[in-house]
Amino acid sequence: KGDATAPLGCYHTGMPAISPPNDPERRFLPSARRYWRRQWAFLSLAAAGFALGLFTFRVPERFFPWVAGMAGALVASSLVIHFMTPKLDCTSCGCATDVLAGYCPSCGEDGLVADRWRGTICGSCKRALGRYKTRTYRIRFCTHCGVLLSRRGI
Repeated sequence: KGDATAPLGCYHTGMPAISPPNDPERRFLPSARRYWRRQWAFLSLAAAGFALGLFTFRVPERFFPWVAGMAGALVASSLVIHFMTPKLDCTSCGCATDVLAGYCPSCGEDGLVADRWRGTICGSCKRALGRYKTRTYRIRFCTHCGVLLSRRGI
């Protein structure tokens, strides 16, 4: 629980903080990197597939099936990567971080209010935590135990 923008280090001595090896944030880092790599690959392949799909209208007819097939394969592979992206689980409690529970994923405070019309709103940071087709918020804290997982956010 706390502020994701708080400065790193000891407040009394000014020395930089060295996180221990069992720190939840440090243990979450490989999962976060894998998630970002998969998302980047998904977007890159999907964009290349759609661009190649648009290019198929400019190629000669004899190449059309090959170029259209490659475009379809790129889009299909991007969808496979997207649906096989690993879930982000908390390294402290093991629960899924994309499921809203009791703690705000942005500020880490306890006080989520579920509203029928406005969705879930954090009582502390007043952020609307909506989810239409994708998340509209960054995950910094675990929604089940409130532990800081990523200062940057996922």
